[in-house]
Amino acid sequence: MILYSYPKYTIQKFILLILLVIYIPNLSTAQSSIKFELNDSLEININDLGSAHLFEYGYRTKRFNEYLFIYPLYQDSIFKFNLKTKQVSGIKLEKNNKRNHFLISRIDVSKNMISAVNNEGTKINQYTWEGGLLNSIKPKLFWSKSFASTPQNIEYDPIHDVIYLAIRSKFRESFIVKKKKKVKKYYARTGLIGAFNSKGKLLAKLGQYDSLYQSNFYLYADRYSFRLNDKNELLLSQELSPKVEVFSVQPEESSTEYIFKAKHIKKDFSEIQKVTFVQSREEYNTAVIESFHYFSVNQINNENLYYRYYKPSSKDTTGILEVLEDDLVNGKFCKPLSEKEINQKEILRNMPIYLQVINLKDQKIIYDDLTPFIGWFISNNGDNDINFVWIMEASPKNIKLYQHTFDIRK
Repeated sequence: MILYSYPKYTIQKFILLILLVIYIPNLSTAQSSIKFELNDSLEININDLGSAHLFEYGYRTKRFNEYLFIYPLYQDSIFKFNLKTKQVSGIKLEKNNKRNHFLISRIDVSKNMISAVNNEGTKINQYTWEGGLLNSIKPKLFWSKSFASTPQNIEYDPIHDVIYLAIRSKFRESFIVKKKKKVKKYYARTGLIGAFNSKGKLLAKLGQYDSLYQSNFYLYADRYSFRLNDKNELLLSQELSPKVEVFSVQPEESSTEYIFKAKHIKKDFSEIQKVTFVQSREEYNTAVIESFHYFSVNQINNENLYYRYYKPSSKDTTGILEVLEDDLVNGKFCKPLSEKEINQKEILRNMPIYLQVINLKDQKIIYDDLTPFIGWFISNNGDNDINFVWIMEASPKNIKLYQHTFDIRK
């Protein structure tokens, strides 16, 4: 997700500006309540980091303790912002090839190391925090030519020196139309995540699509994400599933499933639109709007506190558009946006976003309602023995950050 595309809600902004203390009441599904208090705020001007050209594709961030790492998409630059001193410094990355730039898609930050995957998912460079090149890795691919590592996710376990990458399909639209059996095999496979050592060797394949994907092929909502927690366990979440699967890879592979059903998702799986293999962009958008979506699970602190966002289903009110099948296979994604698509994009931007705060150990949902903040939580890759969180509101020109302390009441 490109950060500056985040929606803003006028009501939430009003609440945040007026109230310094946000109290979240007990829920019927929870045994605890959580209280957030605004403690600090600051703003980062993107123009102070570099030229507009450098940030033309947007940017992403990664936090490690008091440092916020900001990196423009598909560039070879990283900036390090100190949340305490409010000082910023550029990290000049050492090149291992004078001819080719290493274009970054995502990074993961650990103590004294930055692991970056390129925009094709075919190469990983590991740098010191000062930008010195430590290692360059080419993950060895597996399965068939139709599968590859991707830059969708990267997580690095510094204790065991293991890199985790997402494995995705290389299918084109025309291939999907003609090879339905292979697509079915893709969704039935084991191995959504690849674990690689520092030489690029595949050590393990982890995770499998939920059974609902294997029977109905929800191509518009098949994203998944994973995160490492402070115990070096992998947490896997899928877009249509309320499950959180926790993988313990060391000393031996095992997994545990937890289910945290969202309070505001009322639609059942059986009501979700079944997707044909030939779709127009308008049909695709309708399916996205009228489905629900769970997003990634991230750790707040080492007291087993986690969070995730989700969107309930909505209604596509833009009407019906007749599309010819010949238009679908032949370059459908190269055509300009129709009026219907423009209206659909507006619906998607304005769909409300809900927040779950979860105690994983006790399997309790502490909070489940509209997000009470402007912006989004920033997860921390560093020490999680904390009682505060940073919330980020991002736009093309600046990043606004709000620090909130929190207290859980049983």
